[in-house]
Amino acid sequence: MNTQKTLFLFTTLLLAIVYCMSLYELRTAGIVLVLVCMGLPVLVKYTMEYTDVVLGLIIATIGLCPFFVNVGIGPGTLRLYGEDIPTLYYAVYMVIAYGLLRRKPLHTGNIWLLLAFVLFVMSASIPFFTNPIAKNALRNFAETFILGFALYLIFYNETTDDNVDLFTAFIAWTTATLSVVVLLEVIFQANPLMLKAKEVMDGFMYILPSRYTAIGSYYRPYAVFFHPSEAGTFLAMGFPFVQAYLRDKSPLLKYPLLALVLLGVVLNYTRGVWLALAVAWTVCNFSRVRRVLPVMAVVFGVCLLGFLLVYGNTPFGKRILDPTNLYNRLYYWQVGLAMTGDNFPFGIGHMNFEHRYLEYVDTAPVPQGLDVQQIFVADNMLLTSLVEQGVLGFATLCCFLGTVYYQFAKRIRLLRKQGHERTARRCNVLLQAALVYLFAGMFADVHLFSKVTKLFFISIGMAFALMSLRASEDAQAPAKEASGEIPALDAAK
Repeated sequence: MNTQKTLFLFTTLLLAIVYCMSLYELRTAGIVLVLVCMGLPVLVKYTMEYTDVVLGLIIATIGLCPFFVNVGIGPGTLRLYGEDIPTLYYAVYMVIAYGLLRRKPLHTGNIWLLLAFVLFVMSASIPFFTNPIAKNALRNFAETFILGFALYLIFYNETTDDNVDLFTAFIAWTTATLSVVVLLEVIFQANPLMLKAKEVMDGFMYILPSRYTAIGSYYRPYAVFFHPSEAGTFLAMGFPFVQAYLRDKSPLLKYPLLALVLLGVVLNYTRGVWLALAVAWTVCNFSRVRRVLPVMAVVFGVCLLGFLLVYGNTPFGKRILDPTNLYNRLYYWQVGLAMTGDNFPFGIGHMNFEHRYLEYVDTAPVPQGLDVQQIFVADNMLLTSLVEQGVLGFATLCCFLGTVYYQFAKRIRLLRKQGHERTARRCNVLLQAALVYLFAGMFADVHLFSKVTKLFFISIGMAFALMSLRASEDAQAPAKEASGEIPALDAAK
């Protein structure tokens, strides 16, 4: 009996058992479960035929699905969030396609990166056993790092030279769509999605635009994200993909779309993200722009001065040079360091900062006007890791991030040295997105934001896949040259 017949019989028997058990235990919900199981083989078939499109839709769903959309699965409070459903489906698909059907071998990627990530997960998991577990902490950790690394493996195994431009286009158009949402939210000073989220999500805090107007402050748009900072970080991470997608497009499309995305980043008004995007763009394009950097700095200074002279008294203008936010952050960081010393070496536990900081509010001078009851995070990814995951979690997170950026820099230099300029350029785009995540993390707890963390893992998965493809070609090059088959350089493609 061949493999396909065996698989068919096994699937039929499994569906029959699930159908009977579901009808008995779950009634109506059981029927829905059975229908999903019956549709799975059909979905797998079409996924095999249109793999690239399905992966693109995963990217779009992560970016565009409102963070609070979810469905209950089974009894109790266990819920499945909309942005995670395509990823979980694709993980099941890979088990079927790579495991049962042996479509192609499954690769785990860079061994040093894998080792660093495993060490981080092990270290960061210790506080779950040594401290009370905060509400939603397990779900957040699974959504960000576990599903994030699953996305890294998915895109590492599926990214090729033929589909990387399609993935770039999906990220670019997702970013452009979100920029439109941000623009509309600023114009109409309303977000019906966040009002709905406030109704259905426990603990979600949405500050209405009217409250910002009442205190003369600027309303920061949420779009479809949990927090304005996450919205801004996602837009900034998407900007290099927009640039890459528009590189060869008509100026009639190129410049308006670039302006739209930049406008979205500006109107989101996350100043740490502005700085992160500027630094990441400069680092990744330094060889091309170093001669004009002084001129760019002068032009920027003149434009900023002119803007402040005209709009300095508006809520938007006042916030640009307002140091209050920085003073508050310095206070959070001092409190965080005090918490670290008292909870050495394992930390206070994932997402427990907001539950423990009141014990330490007197360890540093409180800035004038700051309501200490409204502190929820330390606003620094590395410091939060040090406080919540302890020294071990902090050290292994730094090791993981260091491995990512070291491998990026090393491989991009090697690609250029070996003549793979096109791949190096693509990886440079992906590096820029990853650097935005790191630099934004110095002013926000981006590792707690599920959408941007998933985009970070997708970016490094795509980059390491391209690097691996070139490394395999270079390893096979001597044999091909000996046989008379000389491969073309990447730059000539």
